[in-house]
Amino acid sequence: MLKVLRSLVPRARADSAAHTEQRQAQAGSAAQQYGLLRESDQTLTAVFMASPLAIVTLDPTGVVRMWNPAAERIYGWSAAEVIGQPLPTVPPELREEMECNHREATEGRTFTNLETVRLRKDGTRFDASISTAPLLDADGNLIAVVALVADITERKRTERALKESEERYRAFLEQSAEPIWRFEFDPPISIDLSEDEQLEQFYRAGHLAECNDVLARMYGFSEASEIEGVQLGDLLPRTEKNVEFLRAFIRAGYRVADVESEEIDRTGRKRSFLNNLVGMVEGGRLLRVWGTQRDTTERKEREEAQQFLSNAATMLASSLDFERTLERVAHLAVPYMADYCLIDMLDEPDAAAPDATAAVRRMAVVHSDPARAAAWREMQHRFPLDLNSQRLISRVLRTGRAEWRAELDDATLDALPSSREQIQLYKEFRLCSIICVPLLARGRITGALTFITAESRRHYTPQDLALAQDLAYRAAQAIDNARLYLNAQEVNRIKDEFLATLSHELRTPLTPIIGWLHMIGSNALSAADVAHGLSIIGKNAQSLARLINDLLDMSAILIGKMRIERRPVALPDALAEAIEAIRPAAALRGIKLELDVCVAADGEEPIVAGDRTRLVQVFWNLLSNAVKFSGDGATVRVSCEVVAENAMVIVLDEGFGIAPEFLPRVFDRFRQADSSTTRPYGGMGIGLALVKSFIEAHGGTVWAESEGTGRGSRFIVQLPRLRIAESEIRIEDTADNSTNANAAVGARMEKVPSGQSAIRNPQSAIEESAIGNVLVIEDASDTLELLRIFFEAQGYR
Repeated sequence: MLKVLRSLVPRARADSAAHTEQRQAQAGSAAQQYGLLRESDQTLTAVFMASPLAIVTLDPTGVVRMWNPAAERIYGWSAAEVIGQPLPTVPPELREEMECNHREATEGRTFTNLETVRLRKDGTRFDASISTAPLLDADGNLIAVVALVADITERKRTERALKESEERYRAFLEQSAEPIWRFEFDPPISIDLSEDEQLEQFYRAGHLAECNDVLARMYGFSEASEIEGVQLGDLLPRTEKNVEFLRAFIRAGYRVADVESEEIDRTGRKRSFLNNLVGMVEGGRLLRVWGTQRDTTERKEREEAQQFLSNAATMLASSLDFERTLERVAHLAVPYMADYCLIDMLDEPDAAAPDATAAVRRMAVVHSDPARAAAWREMQHRFPLDLNSQRLISRVLRTGRAEWRAELDDATLDALPSSREQIQLYKEFRLCSIICVPLLARGRITGALTFITAESRRHYTPQDLALAQDLAYRAAQAIDNARLYLNAQEVNRIKDEFLATLSHELRTPLTPIIGWLHMIGSNALSAADVAHGLSIIGKNAQSLARLINDLLDMSAILIGKMRIERRPVALPDALAEAIEAIRPAAALRGIKLELDVCVAADGEEPIVAGDRTRLVQVFWNLLSNAVKFSGDGATVRVSCEVVAENAMVIVLDEGFGIAPEFLPRVFDRFRQADSSTTRPYGGMGIGLALVKSFIEAHGGTVWAESEGTGRGSRFIVQLPRLRIAESEIRIEDTADNSTNANAAVGARMEKVPSGQSAIRNPQSAIEESAIGNVLVIEDASDTLELLRIFFEAQGYR
């Protein structure tokens, strides 16, 4: 209108004069000149009267000169009421401002669409938009100021409503506890396209235009501005589940409720949401999508974790082959909770070596890509795990405490106690996060499970650590239960084999005893045969006595009632006694027994504090085994060494040897190597168990060494050494009359060399006391009868 005003009103007369002159010149007629002026005035009058805008002119003093019908309608005053009067439409508080603007207008300034407030005749106010311009005569002198006024009340009301709505929306968006978002599609997507084409456009054109801070925090951001603008695919990976979610949105007419999606947050962690979506479609095109969502990640993770643990428990309970089962569980964990899963087991230390420690065995390396798993195994082959190192897995295996690192960035990797080359390999694997948990059962560390993320870029959380610990606990219990079951089965097998062996060992000496007694009782043998038979009976009785005494000793050990009578014992003497006891059996097979008697560096004889009977029994058992498992004509060497404060006895043979797999169990009770190979040698499998128990009761240790089957064996006994000055003091006197009496009457059969009587020389006992009355108490009638006849034969009553 301002242009119209300038072209029609301010310069109307000037234009009219110019046109008049032009037409005078062209037409040269006064009549024509008058006609043109009149036409111009009529045009201006028509515009003035028909304009929807209020047209008001003010003279330089501010008095109203013109007031068109639109002004009457808008303001309510008639032209007659205001022409020649000061302008009545300005509110009092705006009058000064209006006068200032009028002065500036008279000075030639124009105003365009100046928004202000004006008064109506009835006193009400309305919003007005005013444009002003000066009216000049042909000489450029100010005639008046013309103003075009529009009533913009409705527009302002609409704007205020929109503003209030926007403010309410912003307040709702910012204060809502529910995440709210808006995706825009640039360009909009035609709804006539196929589902597949629309999906392509969703991922190509969709971007997050707006959201609140609540949604931003769901994805790991602090505020909305950090996430606004990202593409749809940055949050909603193109997985099968998410594609189906978008297809359901299209098929439902671009409006769905409680549809599940799987998305990715800032750390790469998978998150689950329930979504409500509303699409805005105009002109057959999808412009934008509004939506809200609820985070169901924790509930979903709990459900998945319970299902994962349930599946793992089923696997662990399905087989007693726990190593194979553990590997299946590792495959279950990949890729559910890791990109790599490592299983390390602690193998038992070699019982034959007292200083040996458990060995680490990498049982499995699992990755969904076999090539990556193979690459990791190649790395571990180049850099094997050392249990004593400060590497994370080694610490867990030593301490039994779980460890985890949420982020394995370059700085963290560079700080690892590993070589530069190995650290570089870790970086090439793009390691992201790690959890290592021990396998613990009954306070014993049996191994460790290690979970590592890499290409998935997932960062472990405390919840992941708890899940890993739960899995490790279940796995450890399953391993322990499997081992206990297998051990129980093995114990039953050993028990059955032991009973079969025991029956054989008992029958072997009883058969000649019973046979010879039967023949001697028939009175059909010569005196020489009777003497020979009695010798065989004595020898087999001694064998039976040793067998029964071993059983009694083992029984005492098992119930914790074994007694050790400690006195100074010279090891060379005890060794010599044991050798003499075994020599007849060795001589029958041409086996040489060699004893290297030793003296300590200080010149003292090796003396220990112990029970001589038990120690002789120990050395006899070791020598008996050495002879038993040596070939005819072999040599068994016995040596004695002094090492620091310990005395060591070594029994070395050239015999059958010990298989590596059996060596750690050689001292177990009732345990023998493969019976198919050891049966010809006899024995019940308790001799070495007694050796171990007796030596440990003396505060010593015993172990075995062998290079394998057919390579001989070496048994080493180590006992605390007793100095000569100390040996002059009686270490412990536990002998009493009742014990000696029990030994005398055979409550415990005394171990003596083969061929000698099991009962002490009775004459020596009788000579020590005068003939008199003897009271014998015995609940076995046969034994009581034997003792009665014996004592009566010696003159007792």
